[in-house]
Amino acid sequence: MPLGRWVLTEACRQASAWRARHPEDRTTVFAVNVAPRQLADGALPRGATADTA
Repeated sequence: MPLGRWVLTEACRQASAWRARHPEDRTTVFAVNVAPRQLADGALPRGATADTA
């Protein structure tokens, strides 16, 4: 798995774990920086959708 993909997957996993531990906190926002190369990759949106599902 490429590093950028791993970072996105891990960020989604951690955000999900945080929300599970703190269901009352719906105001926390999570952000992940992505490189222009990742934005140009057509697989990024599909991967991000799968990671947040």
